[in-house]
Order: sequence, then structure tokens, then C-alpha cells
Amino acid sequence: MAVDHLIGRLDGSTDDKDLAWLVDPTGRRVAVVWPEGFSVQFSPDVALFNEQRILVAQRGTVIEMTQVGRNDHSGTDEDPYLATGLLFGGCYQLKRGT
Repeated sequence: MAVDHLIGRLDGSTDDKDLAWLVDPTGRRVAVVWPEGFSVQFSPDVALFNEQRILVAQRGTVIEMTQVGRNDHSGTDEDPYLATGLLFGGCYQLKRGT
């Protein structure tokens, strides 16, 4: 577990090239590369599905990346965070490669 791990609320827009991102506790938008197989849908609002097509987050859901240190990347489009060790609302965890 990263000591100063990334945490943020899911947000997104069909009018944006990134579709879905996190908003960190300071209000800063951070870019994320979601794990392979994850997808985003908008019906009626942003929703994130895992590789098994299970809904894991909707707009405003708090997502913790317990294995991603805040200093690992800048969170910009050029240097996005790579989503691993995800916790959705403290109840769902996905570890990359498992």
C-alpha cells in the first residue's frame, strides 16, 4: 500500500476526450489510465465498469488507488496515473494481474 496514495471522486463527460477522470480532495482534476477491460458508459451519467462488466463506480464515487503514490505521476494527460489496487467506496478491490 502506498503511504500517500491517490484518492478522488469519479467524474466525466462525453464532451471531453478523456471521458472519465478523478477529482482529488483539493479539487484538482487528475487523469487516470484505467485497467485493461474497464469501460465507461454514460446512461444517464458517467459510470465505470470493470472487466467483468460489473458497475464499480458512478459520478461522485470515491475511488482509492491504494498502490498508487501521489508522487508516482503528475496526473496530467501527458503523465496520467495508472490505476492499480483500486478501492471503490471502501468495498471493492482490484489488484492488477489478479
